[in-house]
Amino acid sequence: STNTAARLTDSNNIDRLELGGVLLTNRSVVTQDIRINGQPASFDVVLGCDFLVAHHAVLDCANRRLYLRRTAPMLHEASTREKAFADSSRVSAQLKLRNPPAITVAARLNGHDAELLVDSGAMWSCLDTKVAREFNLRLSSSPNQISGAVTADKKSFLVATVQELTVAERKIKDVNLAVLSLEAWGFGPDGKLFSDVSGILGGAELIANGAVLDFSSMKLWLRSGR
Repeated sequence: STNTAARLTDSNNIDRLELGGVLLTNRSVVTQDIRINGQPASFDVVLGCDFLVAHHAVLDCANRRLYLRRTAPMLHEASTREKAFADSSRVSAQLKLRNPPAITVAARLNGHDAELLVDSGAMWSCLDTKVAREFNLRLSSSPNQISGAVTADKKSFLVATVQELTVAERKIKDVNLAVLSLEAWGFGPDGKLFSDVSGILGGAELIANGAVLDFSSMKLWLRSGR
């Protein structure tokens, strides 16, 4: 955030970044005014997709744990990890690394195929308005407003309930989605970054379904629900 960058010797570089017991040095950063719902964010630094991939991160959303590695896991280590996930009744989906850095996953909403941005920091799971209408979802008004780190202005949104959201063979019932134009964030049919990305799979669904994001194998693991 801009307030944090003002305290740095070099606003584009963090000399010492301490994450728990991990010390990282000389981390380059992008400085930005970060606001949530029009208010300054309660956090100072966003660990982006580029950082998580570079450090072979594993993000355990439900248990709120972040694991980093200095080197990629060996083949036998990766195999052991995947077996452990499978044995714990989890199912996996392949993640896609996009350019500019972003992570997406294939999903189905009420039987319709959709590509979703995976964003553990998003408060809401979202769907673009045009896509929601294409899927014939029933839209209801909401008195609330939403904003993100990319655009600080507040946006009104509608709400739709998806009877079945399928990710990684996990069928999630009755998911409420915020419905709004995602063009300003670069997504949706009119977005300039990823016009094929229909919405956002946010933190609430990731936490509720025991998601583990493995940025080394590029897989999303969810509890099977069985």
